[in-house]
Amino acid sequence: MTIIEEVMKRRFMKQAAMAVLAALGAWIMAAHPVWAEKGWRQLDKADFPAHVRAVVFSKGTVFDAERTVTWGKWTASFGGPKAVAERFWDDVGGGSIHVFLKCQNPVVGIADCHFLLFQKQPPSGTGCFLVAPGTISLNIGCPVEMRFE
Repeated sequence: MTIIEEVMKRRFMKQAAMAVLAALGAWIMAAHPVWAEKGWRQLDKADFPAHVRAVVFSKGTVFDAERTVTWGKWTASFGGPKAVAERFWDDVGGGSIHVFLKCQNPVVGIADCHFLLFQKQPPSGTGCFLVAPGTISLNIGCPVEMRFE
C-alpha cells in the first residue's frame, strides 16, 4: 500500500468514526429529555410530580415495576405499573423526594410506604430512608440514579 493510500484510508476511518459519534450524540439528545439528565438531588419543584421508571442503587441493583427490593424482612414494590414521586420541603434536609410505594412484611402484611430521599445531606449522615408510617423507618442508602418519565 502506498503512502497516499494509507493517508486516504486513515482519513476515511477518522471521518467514519466522527459520523458515528455525531449520530450517537444526536440519538442520546433525542431519546433522553434534558431534565432527566440532572441528578435526582438537582431536581426542583417544577420537575414534580413525576412517574418513576426506575431507581438504581449501588452495585447496580435496579428497582422498577417488575423488580422488588428487600431490606431485612421488608420488601418494597411499585404497587402497580408506575410509582409516583413528589417533592416536599423539609426543615432538616431542604428539599426531599417522596416515592410512593407498597411494602410487605410477614407480620404487618401489605402497607403503604415511601422512599424519603433528602436532596441535601442531613446532619444525621445518609439521607435516604424506606418509611412505612407508624411502623418503620429504615436507612437504606441513597440511590445512584433515578429514572423518570
